[in-house]
Amino acid sequence: MFQGYYDNPQANQEKYRNGVYHSGDLGHILIVDGRRYLYFDGRTDDWIRKDGENFSAAQVGRLLTEHPDVQLAVAYGVPCAISDELVMAALKLRDGAEFDPQGFFDWCEHQVTHGSMDRKWFPDFVRIVDDFEYTQTQKVLVRNYKKVYFDLNRIPDARIYWRRRGDTTFRPFTREDYEEVRREFAAQEKLDLLDR
Repeated sequence: MFQGYYDNPQANQEKYRNGVYHSGDLGHILIVDGRRYLYFDGRTDDWIRKDGENFSAAQVGRLLTEHPDVQLAVAYGVPCAISDELVMAALKLRDGAEFDPQGFFDWCEHQVTHGSMDRKWFPDFVRIVDDFEYTQTQKVLVRNYKKVYFDLNRIPDARIYWRRRGDTTFRPFTREDYEEVRREFAAQEKLDLLDR
């Protein structure tokens, strides 16, 4: 039985709530002919919750990687002032490709109307990266991107684009935009979500 993290009280505090260990694993039980089968669905950090709906960040990333200019994409949830989370995607472009905000928006819109993208999967923020950081097992360290989300104080040189609901393109996310978003979080008394 898991006794806790060795010499790491902060990690223990995050995983234990009211004396109960929360692993962060998600799964479901399927009953077939009276027998129960437990299926592992992923980790809570691997899911995005937007407007009350949970969906797989990996599935969104795989879909965005189908864009002809994208070599690799990862998706993750970032704080939202008025709901659960927003969708942010980090994209590594193919050699020689340039990010076209309107073209990428139109491609995503086409995936929603004619493809397999759910409207809620449509990225709200896009970060262009030269390369990703990887684990020793060659998985993208998504948590490092999720940790800094769209915080221009932490990543001042990041190339980030965004859209608001109702927008018909992505546009550069500027310092002024970031300050406006911070004011929105402050008005909802959620500024602590940005300052962790």
